[in-house]
Amino acid sequence: MPIFYRSQSLNTIRCVSGTLLSLMILASPATILAHAGHGDEFKGGSDATQANSSIQVDAQTAQQLGIKVEPVKRQQLAIGIKTTGQIETLPNQKVEITTPTSGDKVVELLVQPGSVVTKGQPLAVLTSPDLVELRVNSQEKLAQGQADLQQAQADLKLAQQNYDRYQQIAASEIAQAQSRVAFAQEKYNKDKQLADVGALPRRTALESQTQLAEARFEVTKASSRRDVIAAEAQLKRSESAVAVAKSRITLSNSTYQTRLQQLGTRADAKGLVTVTSPISGRVADREATPGQSFKDPGEKLMSIVND
Repeated sequence: MPIFYRSQSLNTIRCVSGTLLSLMILASPATILAHAGHGDEFKGGSDATQANSSIQVDAQTAQQLGIKVEPVKRQQLAIGIKTTGQIETLPNQKVEITTPTSGDKVVELLVQPGSVVTKGQPLAVLTSPDLVELRVNSQEKLAQGQADLQQAQADLKLAQQNYDRYQQIAASEIAQAQSRVAFAQEKYNKDKQLADVGALPRRTALESQTQLAEARFEVTKASSRRDVIAAEAQLKRSESAVAVAKSRITLSNSTYQTRLQQLGTRADAKGLVTVTSPISGRVADREATPGQSFKDPGEKLMSIVND
């Protein structure tokens, strides 16, 4: 049975394939089969000998060519690629924590150098004259708005009472006037019928018609009383005043809160500002000290590094 030989590397086999063509005339004490392809050529000896592209070399030539003789076995080939490259890490993200406004003073520092912090974690508590003044103005506007609202609500209540009272008076007068109209209408109808047949003087029918017109005028007059109209106008003004007062209360604190949002800080009921961390990381350095005052906005308090 012939012995199969396998090259140590693909390059060696390729070189061997060209070299062996010149050795086909050599005699072979031992039959050695070499094949440039791959697939089913390494199955059985009988199958391999039948391959048309088989080349026979002797053992000495095979040794000189570096052909290694091994038993055929099924196994997975370990293929790897070696190359050079460069590994780069993402740059560190460093954020400086600064004073939000001018004249800030450090009340308390909540972290130490090297401390690990998370995004949104409080770092320091400051007091700011600008924000304190803004908050005081906001509170004053709020108090004024609440007072205006109370006054407007009182005026609205009074206007509603006046309007209701004048409406009742007008309703009573309208009812009386309508009753007189009904009576005058009935009298006029009878007088007209009698006057038409000559049983009553035409002048009497005309007087009844005049009385009917006067009664109708009284209804119109009662329906359009000036005091009712004035009371209704006052009621609408009072309602508008209440709405304005409520709007001022809402807006009284908006300027202060908007300013805090712009600065990215929050304040408590005492007006103290809490500075928070915009990222998660580590306190790299802390230059500020408790009680320290800063003249300008944007002065450094500490640095946070996300490494």
